[in-house]
Amino acid sequence: MRRLAIKKLPEYRGNRLRCVNQMAISPVLHLVESLSRLGGVETFVNDWVAADTNSFAAALLDSQKNIPGVSGKKAGLRPNRFCSLAAVRNDARRRRWQCGTLICHNFAGLTSLSDVIAPERLVVCLHTNSADVWPRLLRLAPFVDGFITGGKSLAEKTRELLGASQVVIAPFESPLDDSFFRVRRPQKSGPILVGFAGRLVVEQKRVDRLKEFCEALVSRGVDFRLQITGEGPDKVMLEKLLAPFPVDFLGMLGREKVAETFAGWDFQIITSDYETGPASALEGMACGTIPIFPEMKCQVTEVLGGKFDRLLYPVGKMQDAAARLQVLSGLPPAELEALRSDLRALVAGKSMANHLPAVYKTLEEIHAQPSRRKPISFESRWRDHLPFAIRCRLPGRDDFLM
Repeated sequence: MRRLAIKKLPEYRGNRLRCVNQMAISPVLHLVESLSRLGGVETFVNDWVAADTNSFAAALLDSQKNIPGVSGKKAGLRPNRFCSLAAVRNDARRRRWQCGTLICHNFAGLTSLSDVIAPERLVVCLHTNSADVWPRLLRLAPFVDGFITGGKSLAEKTRELLGASQVVIAPFESPLDDSFFRVRRPQKSGPILVGFAGRLVVEQKRVDRLKEFCEALVSRGVDFRLQITGEGPDKVMLEKLLAPFPVDFLGMLGREKVAETFAGWDFQIITSDYETGPASALEGMACGTIPIFPEMKCQVTEVLGGKFDRLLYPVGKMQDAAARLQVLSGLPPAELEALRSDLRALVAGKSMANHLPAVYKTLEEIHAQPSRRKPISFESRWRDHLPFAIRCRLPGRDDFLM
């Protein structure tokens, strides 16, 4: 097993890498459910691996042919729909991975694969504060050397739950792609263009609230058009709900189209019950798009820092959200442009160039301490030989991807 040593690690600068001398963590392996989806976690890991020559990644639910990006740095462990957890474990064992740090994103692969990989340090990267995370955190914390969390609020909640635990807990700031800072906002006239970006689901994202939001804008006489990017199981339902309003469903955008689309929006509406980022709102701010955002603890409100309360509305109160948009849209053009510039400045430091040194500093802290985690003891069961497609339909709790 490779040990800690002084070596050169990559630091991201725009579209190129330069090396800096620092205490090196042996290769970092990221375990994630998927690398082919276009969600926040997948984008985060893909960007990290692309920018960092010391990192590689493996996805439990992807086949190799479905994974985008750099050849040789990403592995798909599920070759077909008949694949089982036992087969995934055998694949990982054959690869004989060696890594100094194993990062399990949202616990992916922690109990099912970490014993096969046997890293020097095991770290969980938390991207969500959904209700089902906290029981998992309490149950699995003894098997972990450290937690890195999306934002300060999530780190504080983790510390609160773990109490006197000596495990390292540190927040990270979600890095943004340079394209969001480079894009130019188009000159335009006509209706106010409002955007929504995210997975089209009622759970957490609460896309059903868009109907009330549109109704409120209409009742206030706001001339608007809503553009929705993303896909999800509730898309058909949402199309029916929003049929009476001026709405465009843009589908899942390619990475090259996201910044250009966000920059065309005047405002971005977020309807969620809870978030840790969300990355889409931070990306919008980098483009100069004004978020109409629910009051909650997350990275966006941490960035806004109490100085932009006029952008916030109580969670679920879509009449209030529409009122915020109406007032803001009525500001003089120069004042609106100044607000957009202020928002871009707030997120200017959220680059991969800043993310990598900060997160490696945390990993160095974790490696500097003796590992106190308990060993994972994987006990094979008959379910482990069932295809994933069948297993996930079995009754009862079965977190087999962890």
